[in-house]
Amino acid sequence: MKSLSYYESLIQELIALQREVANGFSDDERMAIQNAIGQIIILAKKQLNELKNEN
Repeated sequence: MKSLSYYESLIQELIALQREVANGFSDDERMAIQNAIGQIIILAKKQLNELKNEN
């Protein structure tokens, strides 16, 4: 099982990536990519909360 710090770091990296995607893609592509990254962030936050509740 991954640690709290793993998920915290992953979430921060994904947020940075989500911001970075704003350049170099059409509006539709950018929105789709940012949405997909957002879904992964939501899942990572769920995992992080579950780990916090276990401790």
